[in-house]
Amino acid sequence: MRDDGGGSNLGVATSFHCTNFSGVAETIRFVTRDFDGFLKSNSASAVAHLSTLTASTHATFATAVTIDASAAVPTGVALRGIRFSPVPGSQE
Repeated sequence: MRDDGGGSNLGVATSFHCTNFSGVAETIRFVTRDFDGFLKSNSASAVAHLSTLTASTHATFATAVTIDASAAVPTGVALRGIRFSPVPGSQE
């Protein structure tokens, strides 16, 4: 995880995307620490079945995992879809 301390839509941030396929509401807890182990945040959020929760280290405007929030064209790691029910006989 990375965050350079930039303000909203500036600098580098990390975003987490969690989708709940469990069939019931779940609680996701995000605990972040500084490079020296100092607790930065500890928050829990409810995620309904078949819903997605996105949490970021600071405000961003893209759907990437780690992005340069100040870039006109954000760079980062692309999110890949996960097939919940694979096609029989296929290889994932």
